[in-house]
This record gives sequence, C-alpha cells and structure tokens, in this order.
Amino acid sequence: HTNPNSLHGEKNRVIGCMPKSPTTPNLLCGEKNRGDRAQPQKLDKAKFVDPGYLKYDWRGTMINYSTLENVTDRELFDAFMLSFQGFQITTETTYESFSQMLMERNYNPSISIGAFDSETGELVSYVLNSILVREVKTAYDILTGTIPNYRRRGIARNIFEMMKILLRENEVKLYTTEVLKSNQGALELYLSVGFTIKDEVANIITTPKGSREIYEYEISMNI
Repeated sequence: HTNPNSLHGEKNRVIGCMPKSPTTPNLLCGEKNRGDRAQPQKLDKAKFVDPGYLKYDWRGTMINYSTLENVTDRELFDAFMLSFQGFQITTETTYESFSQMLMERNYNPSISIGAFDSETGELVSYVLNSILVREVKTAYDILTGTIPNYRRRGIARNIFEMMKILLRENEVKLYTTEVLKSNQGALELYLSVGFTIKDEVANIITTPKGSREIYEYEISMNI
C-alpha cells in the first residue's frame, strides 16, 4: 500500500500466540527480546485463526503478530523506509512528515497489526489503520508494507486474515484503502484477501519536496 503522504496506548495485544501465564514470557510467542512491548493479553482462542498456523512463516521463521500500542512512530518509520526502499516516496518522506501523517490520519494502533521476527524483535510487516466517520463504521488502511527479506512468506496475508477478526470485534462494517495502479504486487495481495476495486482516481500527493499526481485504485471489502 503506497499512500504515506500526508498514539499509543498500553500493552500490545498479541494475536495468534497464547501466554503461558500472566507473568511468564512465552518464548514461542517471541517475547524474549521484546521487553514490555510484547506482554500478551489473554485472548479467546476460538476467535482467532489456528495459532499453530500463525507462529511460522513459509520458511519456518517464527513470527509474532501483535497490535501496535507500544510500537513507536520511529519504529514504524524505520519499517516504512525498509519496506518501501526503491520507491520514490522514501526520498520524499522525513520522520517528521511521517509522524505528522499518522496524526492527521488518526492512526489507531489498537486496530493495527504488526508482524515481528521472534528472534530479533524486528517489525517486518505491518498494516496501520484508522476509523473513518461514515454512515457505517469504516476502517481505513493508512499504510501497509513488508520489508523485502520477509516478502512472499504469507506474513501479510496472515495479518489481513487476523485483521478481519479484529475489525469485526470492533464492529467495523467496511474496510477501505487505495493502492497505486503501478503496484501490481500490492494490488494482487489486496484482491486475494477479499478487497474489490471500486474506482480509479487521480490524487495529489504532497511531500516536503513538493507535490505530484498519482493514479490509484480505490478498493474496499465488507467485514
């Protein structure tokens, strides 16, 4: 997802891994290097996809999925820069403009999900959402990305499948975003997890280095 033009709450909600106890880290959930940020809340296991499927990516790397209340804007920015390396937008975006964009778009970490390498604690994939004021409760995907070494492992797909459950729990009825027409990889991912194309639009993107026109699909799905 490529629309980064333009806080944080309490514990992260760990999705797909169950804690051993309220005070003992579950090493299988990647807690050993995550510190306070990775303390899981107890979840109703029946509401989520089989945790055994969520613990590993397709290469056998253990991945921890969590909401993002205790992930800083700086960590998100660093992950953004890695996941969009080679795209023009990274040359136009500063940390300050990125943080401002999150604030202007009402980024909500409690309905956003990240994937973390359980060995390193690195944020390797993410979907950042906000809630829009519309006739029905609508979530908006502000920004989605996966750093190159973790692509095509099923991680982003896992995030979106868990996101549907998380949004339903929050009584969201519609999920929407835009994707660059030129970004076929992102478009294929969105369509494969249930989004459909609603319109084609031309938008003006404004960055610290100026403005330019971009061409996008508007896409959405019912939750």
